[in-house]
Amino acid sequence: MVVSLFALVVGLVFVAAPANAQTAEFEATSSTVLQVDATDSEMSVVLRSDDQPEVSAKVNGEDVKGLSTIPISADSRTPQVVLVMDTGDTTESDPDARSAVREAAAAITSSLRLNEQMAIVSTGGRSEIEKNFSSKAAPLTAEVTDGAAGGGRNAIWESVAAATDLFEFDRGINDIVLIVGSADEASDVTSATARGDAITASSRVHVIAYGDDTDEDLLAELVATTHGSFTKVSRSDEAVVAAEEIRNSLDNTFVTQFTSEAVGEGSSLELTIDGETTDLGYIPGSVSTGKLLEPGIKGESSSGLLTGTTALVLGLVLLGIAAALFIYATGSLVAGDTSLNTVLSPYGDDDGSGTAGQSAIVNSALFQSAVEATENFARRRGFLERVETMLERADMPLRAAEAMTFYIGIVVATLFSGLLLTQKPFTALIIGLFGAILPPAYVNFRAGRRRKAFMKQLPPALQLLSSTLKAGYSFLQGVEAVSREIEDPMGEELRRVISEATLGRPIEEALEASADRMDSADFHWAVLAVRIQREVGGNLAELLLTVSETMQAREVLRREVAALTAEGRVSAIVLGILPPGLGIAMWMINPDYMQTLFSETVGQMMLGASIIMSVLGFWWMYKIVDIEI
Repeated sequence: MVVSLFALVVGLVFVAAPANAQTAEFEATSSTVLQVDATDSEMSVVLRSDDQPEVSAKVNGEDVKGLSTIPISADSRTPQVVLVMDTGDTTESDPDARSAVREAAAAITSSLRLNEQMAIVSTGGRSEIEKNFSSKAAPLTAEVTDGAAGGGRNAIWESVAAATDLFEFDRGINDIVLIVGSADEASDVTSATARGDAITASSRVHVIAYGDDTDEDLLAELVATTHGSFTKVSRSDEAVVAAEEIRNSLDNTFVTQFTSEAVGEGSSLELTIDGETTDLGYIPGSVSTGKLLEPGIKGESSSGLLTGTTALVLGLVLLGIAAALFIYATGSLVAGDTSLNTVLSPYGDDDGSGTAGQSAIVNSALFQSAVEATENFARRRGFLERVETMLERADMPLRAAEAMTFYIGIVVATLFSGLLLTQKPFTALIIGLFGAILPPAYVNFRAGRRRKAFMKQLPPALQLLSSTLKAGYSFLQGVEAVSREIEDPMGEELRRVISEATLGRPIEEALEASADRMDSADFHWAVLAVRIQREVGGNLAELLLTVSETMQAREVLRREVAALTAEGRVSAIVLGILPPGLGIAMWMINPDYMQTLFSETVGQMMLGASIIMSVLGFWWMYKIVDIEI
């Protein structure tokens, strides 16, 4: 019990460690890196910070030389900003919303930097480019206050996608300021598409949402994905303040330049910005933006012996050990093994390798109580016999109740493991579904493989039995001789038949039971022939030989049909695997693009319909080539 408690505490520590480290990773830094330019040994880093930052750097473990940090206004780079403003009917018809949107937009355009370019896109009546990139504040401000025509259905996501198309180059200094007062009404593209376009353009989206009628959740998701900012306001003055804060954040962009001879030796950049250390990746000889620059903070912000996936896996393993030890200890405390074999073991010759050596968990009263409860429930529901039949066909030496108890444990353990690993109920349910499907599938696989081997051995076994009868053996002696000569599973089944016959069961009934266990129509046919011959008489040896030759001829025909339908079966398999395989590949390449199928109602309906149609199509194709002989 002490060991289980120790494993439980250590497991919880390691499981909690990655979460704590991850929280520190995103809360510890107040600076954002936008771009790493490693085209030559004169490297530069574009970053945003609240004030002029103090920066030091290491490239592939070597300290840099000649480091300097300047505002981007003193650099030759040209930041680009696209202002997307809501001019739809809903916003334009509300004077307060219209005033908030246009005043906030004017606050953005009126303080344009000298080397900055800005464009304006309106959302009313579908997306409209009101002003292409310009570095003059006055015309831009006039456009947002008086020039942009209002009216029409609102197309926010389409306008965001159009804004990303305006950027002339992907340099990571691209920003979209989205000011909205109503929800999307007319976009041809989804919010997921807009997010994907923003990520592709390495642009950050800053949102000012006026009122309660906006797509707040989708806008917040867009902001979180692009590492922008989100502000919800209810008055015009609040919208202006929010716009000024965005303007200040855009102005606080700096360029750090330094020289390093180790630029081409690897792709590791360690930046220390105002005392906080960040690891970055970059591609030598090019400009790196986007996910390559996602920070992994180390130093004071990470704690513990292990962090990340390693700690999580180790913690889950320790938690599993703790659970197993706890069940073992509880079972031992409640009741030990009180079976008759255990009571009599001191008086026998058992060396401990038999029943006394079995697992204490299996022999404990706790486990046996669970088995008994499962058995009673399954017997009332009427599927205990079906489970026993499947276990016999698969040649698995388990009681049906024990197998069902283990099955329930596997399903529950898989479900909880998925929940711990993913923290998402839907994903955990899918993982649990695999835990529910795989054990029966394995039993069916073993049963099918054993049945195929049995069917393959049946004609030679009948020929051998016919030969023994011709040699003067009785039918029972012939079956016993064949059981010794032929391999399993046929030999195992015939030995069981002999045992049952020795105990007094009629040989025909024992053979019939074997045919039922193996689910073999051909064996049923052979047993029927034996039963008829024993009732009406005749030459049993010749009869068995004829039955064997007929089975061999049917097997030849079955193989010819299998060869002729092989192309159809392969086509069915390929076409059945192609949709889920392609979906998984697209999910791995662009998760945001596929997220629409799970987040949007229409996407969920289409996904469900496609799954149903794929299953029906695969079943249809399979039935076409499934010809019974």
